[in-house]
Amino acid sequence: MLTPSEKYASQVYLNFKEIGEREFQTIVRFFEAHEEDIHKLTYKEYFELLMVYTDSLFEVGAYSNYIDTCDLAIESTIYFNVKMFRGENIYQKLLFRKAASHYHLMQYDEAEHVLRELVKINPDHKLAIRFLKKCKVSRFPKIVQRTRAISVALFFLSAIIIGVELIYVEALFPELLGPIRFSRNIVFGLGMFTLLGGEIWIRHKVETKVDELANAVKSTKTKSRSNESI
Repeated sequence: MLTPSEKYASQVYLNFKEIGEREFQTIVRFFEAHEEDIHKLTYKEYFELLMVYTDSLFEVGAYSNYIDTCDLAIESTIYFNVKMFRGENIYQKLLFRKAASHYHLMQYDEAEHVLRELVKINPDHKLAIRFLKKCKVSRFPKIVQRTRAISVALFFLSAIIIGVELIYVEALFPELLGPIRFSRNIVFGLGMFTLLGGEIWIRHKVETKVDELANAVKSTKTKSRSNESI
């Protein structure tokens, strides 16, 4: 026979289940209002509600709270040895969304660290690999900052040349129009080349580094499996 506290805990679970799956704000408010009672649930019920609550925090954009709760959720997956939840690898999903939360908060170092760990766990996680590349590019390495600064300076110089051409050269020195326009086009072209060259170079470097990481992890895992089978 259930004790009064067990009956109440089960009722909390049933009340939670009545909330629509996409009513994220309501889920967050309910969980936080009944958190003490939710901890009294059986581990299966508690784990389910914790995962749904964690997802809801992410969906409503409460990224700081998600990061804090995510650590508890990850600990729970390890403690209860839960690998799949609702058809998804819950541990990897939590890590991916934790990285996304750091990214939304512009905490790029933290996001990159989590993504690197996720790629080490699953080097075939295509979304994590793409996201890691995006995260690295978003950090604007010094070389990109320099090439952008140089390109802006060249564009500004090109604008000055155009102003001089329109105000002085056309009226006073029409014979110089050809060389002036040529030099203006050269300066503008150099600006475009510098800007695009820096972007292409960093993207290529990021693509190469992340792919090398994933391939190295795959190779290590393959060797490990081969040694185990011997």
